[in-house]
Amino acid sequence: MPLISSDHSLFINCGGGETFDIVDGNVYDQDNDTSQFYLSPKGNWARSSAGSTVDQNDVSNSSMYLKSVRCGLSSEAPLYDRARTSPVSLKYYGFCLRGGKYSVTLHFAEIIEEEDNDYRSTNKRVFDVYIQGERKLKDFNIMDKAGGPNNVYQENFTAVNVNDSTLEIHFYSAGEGLDQGPLISAISVTPEIDIGLEKPVTLKQLKDATRNFSQRNEIGQGGFGTVYKAEVQGKIVAVKKLSSHSEERIIQLKNEFYNLKSMSQENLVQLLDVYNTKGLHLLIYEYMQNKSLAHALFDPKSKLKLDWEARFNICLGIARGLVYLHEHPRLKMVHRDIKSANILLDGNLKAKISDFGLASLYTEDDQFRFIKVEMPEGYMAPEYVRGVVTSKADVYSFGVVILETVSGRKNAGHKRDGQETEFLLDTACDLQRKGKLVDLVDKTLSNKYDAKQAIIILNLAVKCINISPTLRPTMSEVVSVLVGDKKIEDICSSALIEDINDPHVKEIAEFAVSEYNKKSGKKLELQSVVKGETQVVPGENYQLVIAVTDNSSVAKYESVVYERIWEHTRELLSFNSHNAQVDFSVSMEVTSRVSTSSNLIKGEDETEHISECTP
Repeated sequence: MPLISSDHSLFINCGGGETFDIVDGNVYDQDNDTSQFYLSPKGNWARSSAGSTVDQNDVSNSSMYLKSVRCGLSSEAPLYDRARTSPVSLKYYGFCLRGGKYSVTLHFAEIIEEEDNDYRSTNKRVFDVYIQGERKLKDFNIMDKAGGPNNVYQENFTAVNVNDSTLEIHFYSAGEGLDQGPLISAISVTPEIDIGLEKPVTLKQLKDATRNFSQRNEIGQGGFGTVYKAEVQGKIVAVKKLSSHSEERIIQLKNEFYNLKSMSQENLVQLLDVYNTKGLHLLIYEYMQNKSLAHALFDPKSKLKLDWEARFNICLGIARGLVYLHEHPRLKMVHRDIKSANILLDGNLKAKISDFGLASLYTEDDQFRFIKVEMPEGYMAPEYVRGVVTSKADVYSFGVVILETVSGRKNAGHKRDGQETEFLLDTACDLQRKGKLVDLVDKTLSNKYDAKQAIIILNLAVKCINISPTLRPTMSEVVSVLVGDKKIEDICSSALIEDINDPHVKEIAEFAVSEYNKKSGKKLELQSVVKGETQVVPGENYQLVIAVTDNSSVAKYESVVYERIWEHTRELLSFNSHNAQVDFSVSMEVTSRVSTSSNLIKGEDETEHISECTP
């Protein structure tokens, strides 16, 4: 039996072929098979009929219960020009529906009785309707309700519970009109939308509230779709309509979206509900009235004034939200797109992370487009271009957001006095080396800030943007520093050494040394890479740098930095050995960095000026 994975809606054109309904925008499955039992090709619904007419004729494999009408109905109502009937009993079953509450709409039109018949006669079509075994309609007469033949009529039932993945809709003739059993034109089953109100919200209400997803209601756009403002039953929500180009991925991952509803933490934008049907995928979120952190910091039209306390609490809130995502007991996840535009602010300026759990929508081609778009903004961790994405990638992005929040400046480069482009990360690293990191604090605060807090949070930010993922703190460590439980020097101490026996580390390191040997004619081994000198060996598409730094108070370091051009992106692979006993054969640290400096972006060589910017 070809059962599908959990579904969330059902559309059946009873007695007719596959039909697109222009009214609700859904495609209705065909149901024109003549057998008494039928299972849909997708395995998501089935139908059965039972009983015989008064003349006891055999009804097996008969088309006598498929009815159609040639006139009397509008061409804009294709669902009603066909219908299915049965002498006594007609049942429809929906399979593999996700547990929850559904709205069931039954579509009727009496297309068998003629216009000049007395539809109030005793030989009338009367039947009962049961949903999930509960009688919803008794002695139901289509023409009485519709006011005559060929008139469209709908019955809608809300809060229909589906607990065991199966829905049963039963049409049953109660005894009157034995030769005119139950008749149905179409069935639609859609999940109800729960946004925390006393009554569930229908899709129609949501569409009406967004003016059918009009640009007038648009409040944001991103890689995953467009966000609309909607007011339903007095409550304002944000409705994200997922991009149609992600349709295939959405279908594959729709069950995961429902899991996101269970993720509840004060620093995450609450996902209220999910609506999925073919061609339309909606995520309904709580509404954030103060828009994004990017809007508050950088939009000249913003009226928000973020004082020091607000900025510090925003940074702490983001950190706590990321801890929840990274350490959730069941749904651990990496956000992968932390940036100021994805940090929303509620009415009390509490920071809330949006778009969590959506990164899995990206296909392989999308990943390339994502890198191309996001890299210039500087939020992306350098290891991302190599496909290495861990929670430390979020830590890097968080560090960038901290710098923007404290400084009030965008990370992306801007012209300074008509000269070369300046980047916030480069400025932060430079000021830290000079011991003037506090100079980065937003001048609009007019010295009304906690200098001690500023030094801590800025040094923490620089720690987060370390080019080595292993040298970045975890988000739990970040929170512990921000709340005063730990000092900066207490974190990351266990992440300084990476075993050279790691196959990936060893492979890249040996490749770098091999390239050096080819150009220099030397025969250096990995554990004895050039001590006490600096050499630069030029090549056609790269510069290989072997350098030594002597920090006698701690230990000796040596590094091999191999720079390579991958299309328009330069990747710097830096290999550092560290051991207090100066035993270079023991360990090696692999780090990587995509430089955000202006010269490298313009394709100019900057090898001799490489700095790791570590606290």
